[in-house]
Amino acid sequence: MRFRHIATCDNVRHLWVQNASARVVRSTFLMFPRMESIKDPVQREVFKIFGELHLPVLRKLTFVADQEESEITCIVAALEITSCDVQVVDSQTAIPLSEVDVDVVELLFSIAREVTIHGEVLCRPIRQ
Repeated sequence: MRFRHIATCDNVRHLWVQNASARVVRSTFLMFPRMESIKDPVQREVFKIFGELHLPVLRKLTFVADQEESEITCIVAALEITSCDVQVVDSQTAIPLSEVDVDVVELLFSIAREVTIHGEVLCRPIRQ
């Protein structure tokens, strides 16, 4: 895919991807170098490319998925090898906040300062 840079692209800061291949997502980050947040349905193939990307201003990742350990582990692994400073990870899920398995979601605190479910802040569990 060829892309001719235009100044307007520098102003795009937030993007919601509803359905895209890993190749398209990779190209998107190249087209919009100042991307601060991206909302993406969890697709393992998309998260596999994060290690190839340089995302210095990515601060928030919103993903659409249930809180399954395999999905959370995939997200954590992808963001650990990415050159970015994700401060907030937000999960859009059908599961109400009161029913979220905190032990599974706790893994996200290793890569982000704040974890939210539908924008509601999740408190980090205190281990005794």
